[in-house]
Amino acid sequence: MVAQGLPILLKLLKDGQQNKQIVAETIIALGPRGETELISLIKKSPSDVRLLNNSKAKECIVKAFALANIENPNVDFVIETLFYTYARETNTSVRRSALISLDILHKKSQKL
Repeated sequence: MVAQGLPILLKLLKDGQQNKQIVAETIIALGPRGETELISLIKKSPSDVRLLNNSKAKECIVKAFALANIENPNVDFVIETLFYTYARETNTSVRRSALISLDILHKKSQKL
């Protein structure tokens, strides 16, 4: 199911007119494979991916990382990506979203 739906969701995220926040959250909900795809997407150069030139779209992806499963070993890469985004991003709303997502993941981990 994931293998079939993920390419469609990624295409919707990049080119579609749908709510990018909902699409990004759905990709994260697919589990480690979805997280990995968004991580590789967010780490690409903005010149490689037109979507990343749009700070609102990037913000949606960063916010969706807050929904990552903290019990999955892949969460280390999610956290690394949020730190990476915070350190490299010049847009303050994307930086703020990265910090909020990190805080949400931190609070989820304390409940374990």
